[in-house]
Amino acid sequence: MKKILFLAPQPYYQERGTPIAIDLALKALEGEGYDIDLVTYPEGENRSYKRVVQHRVLKIPGVNHVPPGFSWKKLIYSALMFFTALRLVLTRQYVVVHAVEEACFIALLLKLLWRIPYVYDMDSSIARQLVEKKPALQIFSGLFNSLEGFAIRNAAAVVAVCPALVDLAKEFGAKEVLLLQDISLLDRYEPEDEITDLRASFSSAAPIILYVGNLEHYQGIDLLLDGFAQARNKGVDVLLAVIGGRAEDIQHYQDKAKALRVQDSTIFFGPRPVADLGAYLQQADILASPRTQGNNTPMKVYTYLDAGKALLATDIQSHTQALDEQVACLVAPTADSMADGIERLVSDLEYRQRLGEAGHLRAIERHSWQVYRRLLTEFYLKLFPLELGAKKMA
Repeated sequence: MKKILFLAPQPYYQERGTPIAIDLALKALEGEGYDIDLVTYPEGENRSYKRVVQHRVLKIPGVNHVPPGFSWKKLIYSALMFFTALRLVLTRQYVVVHAVEEACFIALLLKLLWRIPYVYDMDSSIARQLVEKKPALQIFSGLFNSLEGFAIRNAAAVVAVCPALVDLAKEFGAKEVLLLQDISLLDRYEPEDEITDLRASFSSAAPIILYVGNLEHYQGIDLLLDGFAQARNKGVDVLLAVIGGRAEDIQHYQDKAKALRVQDSTIFFGPRPVADLGAYLQQADILASPRTQGNNTPMKVYTYLDAGKALLATDIQSHTQALDEQVACLVAPTADSMADGIERLVSDLEYRQRLGEAGHLRAIERHSWQVYRRLLTEFYLKLFPLELGAKKMA
Protein backbone atom coordinates (compact mmCIF):
# COMPACT_ATOMS: atom_id res chain seq x y z
CA MET A 1 0.00 0.00 0.00
CA LYS A 2 1.27 3.47 -0.86
CA LYS A 3 1.93 5.60 2.23
CA ILE A 4 2.09 9.40 2.36
CA LEU A 5 3.88 11.55 4.93
CA PHE A 6 1.70 14.67 5.17
CA LEU A 7 3.36 17.72 6.77
CA ALA A 8 0.92 20.41 7.91
CA PRO A 9 2.62 23.27 9.83
CA GLN A 10 -0.61 24.41 11.46
CA PRO A 11 -2.58 24.13 14.67
CA TYR A 12 -4.80 21.31 13.48
CA TYR A 13 -7.74 21.22 13.36
CA GLN A 14 -8.98 24.81 13.47
CA GLU A 15 -11.83 26.35 11.49
CA ARG A 16 -9.92 28.60 9.12
CA GLY A 17 -8.69 28.46 5.56
CA THR A 18 -5.54 26.31 5.48
CA PRO A 19 -6.66 23.67 8.04
CA ILE A 20 -9.96 23.34 6.18
CA ALA A 21 -8.05 22.80 2.92
CA ILE A 22 -5.83 20.22 4.64
CA ASP A 23 -8.90 18.35 5.87
CA LEU A 24 -10.31 18.25 2.34
CA ALA A 25 -7.05 16.91 0.89
CA LEU A 26 -6.77 14.22 3.56
CA LYS A 27 -10.33 13.04 2.94
CA ALA A 28 -9.78 12.94 -0.81
CA LEU A 29 -6.52 10.97 -0.60
CA GLU A 30 -7.64 8.47 2.04
CA GLY A 31 -10.84 7.99 0.05
CA GLU A 32 -8.74 6.91 -2.91
CA GLY A 33 -6.90 4.32 -0.80
CA TYR A 34 -3.72 6.05 0.38
CA ASP A 35 -2.52 5.57 3.98
CA ILE A 36 -1.31 8.81 5.57
CA ASP A 37 0.85 9.85 8.52
CA LEU A 38 -0.07 13.45 9.37
CA VAL A 39 2.41 15.64 11.29
CA THR A 40 1.00 18.82 12.84
CA TYR A 41 1.44 21.28 15.69
CA PRO A 42 0.31 20.32 19.23
CA GLU A 43 -2.67 22.71 19.21
CA GLY A 44 -6.02 22.04 17.62
CA GLU A 45 -8.97 19.67 17.69
CA ASN A 46 -8.69 15.99 16.88
CA ARG A 47 -10.31 14.80 13.64
CA SER A 48 -11.53 11.31 12.85
CA TYR A 49 -10.19 9.57 9.72
CA LYS A 50 -10.03 5.98 8.51
CA ARG A 51 -6.56 5.94 6.94
CA VAL A 52 -4.90 8.94 8.63
CA VAL A 53 -2.73 8.70 11.77
CA GLN A 54 -1.97 12.08 13.36
CA HIS A 55 1.39 12.82 15.01
CA ARG A 56 1.52 16.03 17.05
CA VAL A 57 4.91 17.58 17.83
CA LEU A 58 6.00 18.17 21.41
CA LYS A 59 4.11 20.93 23.21
CA ILE A 60 6.43 23.72 24.40
CA PRO A 61 5.26 25.55 27.56
CA GLY A 62 4.38 29.16 26.82
CA VAL A 63 4.24 28.67 23.06
CA ASN A 64 0.48 28.85 22.60
CA HIS A 65 -2.14 30.21 20.19
CA VAL A 66 -0.02 30.02 17.05
CA PRO A 67 -1.39 32.65 14.61
CA PRO A 68 -1.67 32.36 10.82
CA GLY A 69 1.35 33.59 8.86
CA PHE A 70 4.99 33.95 9.82
CA SER A 71 5.83 34.10 13.53
CA TRP A 72 8.51 32.95 15.97
CA LYS A 73 6.04 30.42 17.32
CA LYS A 74 5.74 28.80 13.88
CA LEU A 75 9.53 28.66 13.61
CA ILE A 76 9.76 26.70 16.86
CA TYR A 77 7.07 24.19 15.99
CA SER A 78 8.21 23.83 12.37
CA ALA A 79 11.69 22.93 13.66
CA LEU A 80 10.13 20.28 15.89
CA MET A 81 8.17 19.02 12.88
CA PHE A 82 11.44 18.25 11.12
CA PHE A 83 12.57 15.94 13.92
CA THR A 84 9.18 14.22 14.06
CA ALA A 85 9.27 13.74 10.30
CA LEU A 86 12.84 12.46 10.53
CA ARG A 87 11.82 9.87 13.11
CA LEU A 88 8.99 8.66 10.91
CA VAL A 89 11.13 8.49 7.78
CA LEU A 90 13.72 6.39 9.64
CA THR A 91 11.13 3.85 10.76
CA ARG A 92 8.64 3.77 7.85
CA GLN A 93 8.58 3.80 4.09
CA TYR A 94 6.86 6.61 2.18
CA VAL A 95 6.21 6.97 -1.48
CA VAL A 96 5.92 10.76 -1.18
CA VAL A 97 5.92 13.65 1.29
CA HIS A 98 2.99 16.05 0.92
CA ALA A 99 4.23 19.38 2.31
CA VAL A 100 1.91 22.29 3.03
CA GLU A 101 3.30 25.82 2.76
CA GLU A 102 6.67 26.27 4.55
CA ALA A 103 6.89 22.54 5.29
CA CYS A 104 8.22 22.31 1.74
CA PHE A 105 11.66 23.10 3.19
CA ILE A 106 11.41 20.14 5.58
CA ALA A 107 10.40 17.97 2.63
CA LEU A 108 13.32 19.38 0.61
CA LEU A 109 15.78 18.30 3.32
CA LEU A 110 14.22 14.82 3.43
CA LYS A 111 14.59 14.55 -0.31
CA LEU A 112 18.22 15.60 -0.25
CA LEU A 113 18.98 13.11 2.53
CA TRP A 114 16.77 10.12 1.54
CA ARG A 115 15.61 10.89 -2.02
CA ILE A 116 11.93 10.83 -1.04
CA PRO A 117 9.96 12.89 -3.58
CA TYR A 118 7.66 15.60 -2.31
CA VAL A 119 4.57 17.50 -3.40
CA TYR A 120 4.60 21.19 -2.51
CA ASP A 121 1.06 22.21 -1.49
CA MET A 122 1.28 25.92 -2.30
CA ASP A 123 -1.40 28.02 -0.63
CA SER A 124 0.55 31.25 -0.99
CA SER A 125 3.96 32.59 -1.99
CA ILE A 126 6.12 32.25 1.13
CA ALA A 127 8.51 34.96 -0.10
CA ARG A 128 5.74 37.43 -0.84
CA GLN A 129 3.91 36.67 2.41
CA LEU A 130 7.03 37.35 4.48
CA VAL A 131 7.64 40.73 2.88
CA GLU A 132 3.98 41.78 3.07
CA LYS A 133 3.73 40.87 6.75
CA LYS A 134 7.16 42.24 7.69
CA PRO A 135 8.05 45.14 5.31
CA ALA A 136 11.45 45.48 7.00
CA LEU A 137 12.38 42.15 5.39
CA GLN A 138 12.12 43.68 1.90
CA ILE A 139 15.93 43.75 1.64
CA PHE A 140 15.93 39.96 1.81
CA SER A 141 13.22 39.48 -0.87
CA GLY A 142 15.77 38.25 -3.41
CA LEU A 143 17.01 35.57 -1.01
CA PHE A 144 13.45 34.53 -0.12
CA ASN A 145 12.55 34.22 -3.81
CA SER A 146 15.64 32.11 -4.47
CA LEU A 147 14.85 29.74 -1.62
CA GLU A 148 11.22 29.40 -2.69
CA GLY A 149 12.27 28.80 -6.28
CA PHE A 150 14.72 26.10 -5.18
CA ALA A 151 11.98 24.32 -3.23
CA ILE A 152 9.64 24.50 -6.23
CA ARG A 153 12.20 23.16 -8.73
CA ASN A 154 13.06 20.21 -6.52
CA ALA A 155 9.45 19.19 -5.90
CA ALA A 156 8.03 16.26 -7.82
CA ALA A 157 4.92 18.42 -8.23
CA VAL A 158 3.30 21.62 -7.04
CA VAL A 159 -0.37 21.81 -6.08
CA ALA A 160 -1.34 25.49 -6.36
CA VAL A 161 -4.54 26.98 -4.99
CA CYS A 162 -4.94 29.72 -7.62
CA PRO A 163 -3.80 30.66 -11.16
CA ALA A 164 -1.32 33.27 -9.89
CA LEU A 165 0.53 30.58 -7.96
CA VAL A 166 0.41 28.24 -10.95
CA ASP A 167 2.15 30.94 -12.98
CA LEU A 168 4.71 31.48 -10.21
CA ALA A 169 5.45 27.76 -9.94
CA LYS A 170 5.94 27.48 -13.70
CA GLU A 171 8.14 30.58 -13.70
CA PHE A 172 10.41 28.90 -11.12
CA GLY A 173 10.60 25.70 -13.19
CA ALA A 174 8.14 23.34 -11.51
CA LYS A 175 8.13 19.83 -13.00
CA GLU A 176 4.37 19.27 -12.63
CA VAL A 177 1.68 21.75 -11.56
CA LEU A 178 -1.94 21.17 -10.58
CA LEU A 179 -4.40 24.03 -10.18
CA LEU A 180 -6.57 22.90 -7.24
CA GLN A 181 -8.87 25.73 -6.23
CA ASP A 182 -10.77 25.72 -2.97
CA ILE A 183 -14.41 24.71 -2.86
CA SER A 184 -17.68 25.86 -1.42
CA LEU A 185 -18.22 24.70 2.15
CA LEU A 186 -22.00 24.82 1.98
CA ASP A 187 -23.75 21.51 2.58
CA ARG A 188 -20.57 19.95 4.08
CA TYR A 189 -21.53 20.74 7.67
CA GLU A 190 -24.61 20.62 9.87
CA PRO A 191 -25.28 23.80 11.90
CA GLU A 192 -23.83 23.50 15.41
CA ASP A 193 -25.22 26.45 17.35
CA GLU A 194 -28.37 28.49 17.63
CA ILE A 195 -28.28 30.90 14.70
CA THR A 196 -28.43 34.63 15.44
CA ASP A 197 -31.16 36.49 13.57
CA LEU A 198 -29.21 39.25 11.84
CA ARG A 199 -32.31 41.15 10.79
CA ALA A 200 -33.75 41.17 14.31
CA SER A 201 -30.41 42.44 15.62
CA PHE A 202 -30.78 45.52 13.45
CA SER A 203 -34.57 45.93 13.66
CA SER A 204 -34.54 47.31 10.11
CA ALA A 205 -35.76 46.17 6.72
CA ALA A 206 -32.81 47.68 4.84
CA PRO A 207 -30.53 45.38 2.78
CA ILE A 208 -27.74 43.74 4.78
CA ILE A 209 -24.13 43.57 3.63
CA LEU A 210 -22.31 40.66 5.30
CA TYR A 211 -18.57 40.14 5.68
CA VAL A 212 -17.27 36.84 7.09
CA GLY A 213 -13.64 36.19 7.99
CA ASN A 214 -10.75 37.38 10.08
CA LEU A 215 -10.14 41.10 10.54
CA GLU A 216 -6.48 41.26 9.53
CA HIS A 217 -5.46 44.48 7.79
CA TYR A 218 -5.15 42.90 4.32
CA GLN A 219 -8.81 41.84 4.43
CA GLY A 220 -9.83 45.45 3.73
CA ILE A 221 -12.20 46.09 6.63
CA ASP A 222 -11.01 49.70 6.74
CA LEU A 223 -11.91 50.03 3.08
CA LEU A 224 -15.30 48.41 3.60
CA LEU A 225 -16.17 50.68 6.52
CA ASP A 226 -15.02 53.83 4.69
CA GLY A 227 -17.05 52.93 1.60
CA PHE A 228 -20.04 51.93 3.71
CA ALA A 229 -19.95 55.27 5.57
CA GLN A 230 -19.75 57.17 2.28
CA ALA A 231 -22.76 55.28 0.93
CA ARG A 232 -24.74 55.98 4.09
CA ASN A 233 -23.82 59.67 3.90
CA LYS A 234 -25.19 59.74 0.33
CA GLY A 235 -28.54 58.52 1.64
CA VAL A 236 -28.20 54.80 0.82
CA ASP A 237 -30.29 52.81 3.33
CA VAL A 238 -28.08 49.79 4.03
CA LEU A 239 -26.76 47.80 7.00
CA LEU A 240 -23.42 46.09 7.65
CA ALA A 241 -22.88 42.84 9.56
CA VAL A 242 -19.42 41.46 10.29
CA ILE A 243 -18.79 37.89 11.46
CA GLY A 244 -15.35 36.81 12.70
CA GLY A 245 -12.29 38.41 14.22
CA ARG A 246 -10.40 38.49 17.49
CA ALA A 247 -11.71 40.59 20.38
CA GLU A 248 -9.03 43.26 19.99
CA ASP A 249 -9.67 43.60 16.25
CA ILE A 250 -13.41 43.84 16.79
CA GLN A 251 -12.91 46.61 19.33
CA HIS A 252 -10.64 48.48 16.93
CA TYR A 253 -13.21 48.43 14.13
CA GLN A 254 -16.10 49.22 16.45
CA ASP A 255 -14.18 52.36 17.40
CA LYS A 256 -13.67 53.16 13.72
CA ALA A 257 -17.38 52.66 12.98
CA LYS A 258 -18.18 55.06 15.80
CA ALA A 259 -15.72 57.62 14.45
CA LEU A 260 -17.40 57.32 11.04
CA ARG A 261 -20.82 57.67 12.71
CA VAL A 262 -22.14 54.37 11.36
CA GLN A 263 -22.13 52.46 14.66
CA ASP A 264 -25.94 52.25 14.67
CA SER A 265 -26.00 50.53 11.28
CA THR A 266 -22.96 48.27 11.84
CA ILE A 267 -22.81 45.20 14.08
CA PHE A 268 -19.79 42.99 14.78
CA PHE A 269 -21.09 39.57 15.75
CA GLY A 270 -17.75 37.94 16.52
CA PRO A 271 -16.67 34.42 15.48
CA ARG A 272 -19.18 31.77 14.45
CA PRO A 273 -18.59 28.08 13.58
CA VAL A 274 -17.92 27.26 9.93
CA ALA A 275 -20.82 24.83 10.17
CA ASP A 276 -23.17 27.79 10.65
CA LEU A 277 -21.81 29.79 7.73
CA GLY A 278 -24.54 28.87 5.26
CA ALA A 279 -27.30 29.91 7.64
CA TYR A 280 -25.75 33.36 8.02
CA LEU A 281 -25.06 33.85 4.31
CA GLN A 282 -28.71 33.19 3.53
CA GLN A 283 -29.75 36.07 5.78
CA ALA A 284 -27.68 38.60 3.83
CA ASP A 285 -28.56 40.52 0.68
CA ILE A 286 -24.98 41.32 -0.33
CA LEU A 287 -21.77 39.46 0.53
CA ALA A 288 -18.51 41.42 0.72
CA SER A 289 -14.87 40.53 0.13
CA PRO A 290 -13.01 43.87 0.33
CA ARG A 291 -9.47 42.38 0.42
CA THR A 292 -6.69 44.81 -0.52
CA GLN A 293 -3.61 42.52 -0.72
CA GLY A 294 -2.60 39.04 -1.76
CA ASN A 295 -2.58 36.89 -4.87
CA ASN A 296 -4.42 33.84 -3.56
CA THR A 297 -8.21 33.78 -3.70
CA PRO A 298 -9.90 33.69 -0.26
CA MET A 299 -11.60 30.34 0.38
CA LYS A 300 -14.78 32.10 1.46
CA VAL A 301 -15.30 33.49 -2.05
CA TYR A 302 -16.34 30.06 -3.35
CA THR A 303 -18.85 29.64 -0.53
CA TYR A 304 -20.12 33.16 -1.19
CA LEU A 305 -20.77 32.20 -4.82
CA ASP A 306 -22.54 28.99 -3.85
CA ALA A 307 -24.86 30.90 -1.51
CA GLY A 308 -26.54 32.53 -4.50
CA LYS A 309 -26.17 36.05 -3.14
CA ALA A 310 -24.77 39.14 -4.83
CA LEU A 311 -21.03 39.44 -4.26
CA LEU A 312 -19.17 42.76 -3.84
CA ALA A 313 -15.41 42.40 -4.24
CA THR A 314 -12.34 44.47 -4.99
CA ASP A 315 -10.89 44.06 -8.48
CA ILE A 316 -7.45 42.92 -7.34
CA GLN A 317 -5.73 39.76 -8.62
CA SER A 318 -6.76 37.85 -5.52
CA HIS A 319 -10.36 38.11 -6.76
CA THR A 320 -10.20 38.58 -10.53
CA GLN A 321 -8.45 35.24 -11.15
CA ALA A 322 -11.64 33.57 -9.88
CA LEU A 323 -14.32 36.24 -10.38
CA ASP A 324 -15.57 38.36 -13.24
CA GLU A 325 -18.41 40.81 -13.79
CA GLN A 326 -20.82 37.99 -14.58
CA VAL A 327 -20.71 36.74 -10.99
CA ALA A 328 -19.57 39.75 -8.92
CA CYS A 329 -19.74 43.52 -8.64
CA LEU A 330 -16.02 44.30 -8.90
CA VAL A 331 -14.84 47.68 -7.65
CA ALA A 332 -11.49 49.42 -7.36
CA PRO A 333 -9.96 49.21 -3.86
CA THR A 334 -10.91 52.78 -2.97
CA ALA A 335 -13.57 54.10 -0.62
CA ASP A 336 -15.30 55.99 -3.45
CA SER A 337 -15.56 52.89 -5.64
CA MET A 338 -16.70 50.76 -2.72
CA ALA A 339 -19.45 53.28 -1.97
CA ASP A 340 -20.52 53.29 -5.64
CA GLY A 341 -20.67 49.49 -5.67
CA ILE A 342 -22.78 49.42 -2.52
CA GLU A 343 -25.16 52.03 -3.94
CA ARG A 344 -25.58 50.10 -7.19
CA LEU A 345 -26.27 46.79 -5.48
CA VAL A 346 -28.71 48.27 -2.97
CA SER A 347 -30.69 50.15 -5.61
CA ASP A 348 -30.88 47.37 -8.24
CA LEU A 349 -32.61 44.21 -7.00
CA GLU A 350 -32.59 42.60 -10.46
CA TYR A 351 -28.81 43.07 -10.68
CA ARG A 352 -28.34 41.45 -7.28
CA GLN A 353 -30.46 38.48 -8.28
CA ARG A 354 -28.63 38.05 -11.58
CA LEU A 355 -25.24 38.01 -9.89
CA GLY A 356 -26.42 35.56 -7.24
CA GLU A 357 -27.82 33.09 -9.75
CA ALA A 358 -24.72 33.21 -11.95
CA GLY A 359 -22.42 32.80 -8.96
CA HIS A 360 -24.29 29.76 -7.69
CA LEU A 361 -24.08 28.08 -11.09
CA ARG A 362 -20.34 28.72 -11.31
CA ALA A 363 -19.76 27.26 -7.84
CA ILE A 364 -21.55 24.06 -8.87
CA GLU A 365 -19.59 23.75 -12.12
CA ARG A 366 -16.09 24.61 -10.86
CA HIS A 367 -15.88 24.59 -7.08
CA SER A 368 -17.65 21.49 -5.78
CA TRP A 369 -16.28 18.65 -3.65
CA GLN A 370 -16.68 16.26 -6.57
CA VAL A 371 -14.51 18.41 -8.84
CA TYR A 372 -11.89 18.91 -6.12
CA ARG A 373 -11.60 15.21 -5.28
CA ARG A 374 -11.40 14.14 -8.93
CA LEU A 375 -8.63 16.62 -9.75
CA LEU A 376 -6.47 15.78 -6.72
CA THR A 377 -6.82 12.00 -6.86
CA GLU A 378 -6.25 11.79 -10.64
CA PHE A 379 -3.11 13.89 -10.23
CA TYR A 380 -1.82 11.68 -7.40
CA LEU A 381 -2.64 8.45 -9.20
CA LYS A 382 -0.71 9.67 -12.23
CA LEU A 383 2.41 10.47 -10.21
CA PHE A 384 2.16 7.91 -7.39
CA PRO A 385 -0.17 5.09 -8.52
CA LEU A 386 -1.59 2.72 -5.94
CA GLU A 387 -0.41 -0.87 -5.98
CA LEU A 388 -2.40 -3.15 -8.26
CA GLY A 389 -5.41 -4.49 -6.46
CA ALA A 390 -5.34 -1.95 -3.66
CA LYS A 391 -8.79 -1.73 -2.14
CA LYS A 392 -10.46 1.66 -2.22
CA MET A 393 -12.68 2.94 0.53
CA ALA A 394 -16.36 3.48 -0.16
